[in-house]
This record gives sequence, C-alpha cells and structure tokens, in this order.
Amino acid sequence: MTDFDLIRKNLFRKPLRTVLLTVSIFMAFLIFGMLTSLNVALNRASETGAASDRLIVSNKINFTQPLPIAYVNRIATVPG
Repeated sequence: MTDFDLIRKNLFRKPLRTVLLTVSIFMAFLIFGMLTSLNVALNRASETGAASDRLIVSNKINFTQPLPIAYVNRIATVPG
C-alpha cells in the first residue's frame, strides 16, 4: 500500500469530515483574499488623495468598541 492509497482511503472513510475540511480551507483563503483586497483598496484611496478629507477615529482601548456618542461634537469641530 502506497502513501497515496492510504491518504485516499482515509479521505473517503469519513466524507463529511473531508467536505467540511475542504470548505473551511476554501473559506480561509476567501477571507484572506477579501481582507487583503480591502487593505489594498484603502491604501490606494489614501495614496491618491481621494481621502484627503477623511478622518479615521477609533477607540483607544479596543478598536471593536464604538466611540461614545459624546465625541460627535468634538469630532465635528475638527477643521476640514
């Protein structure tokens, strides 16, 4: 029995596991590609000057938490 035969037999021994593994690998590459393209698009937009009037703000503690509503007036006073 060669290595290829052993791999092939184990892949088809539990087909659901094989399908889920294949889908998860595909999804990982898809998410990586989408995030990379988003990063490139945002970098190009800032390099071309298209976003010269854009202000990016984030929470200093955790970037997933939204900013407090009280900051709206402070951000609105920033010139530009």
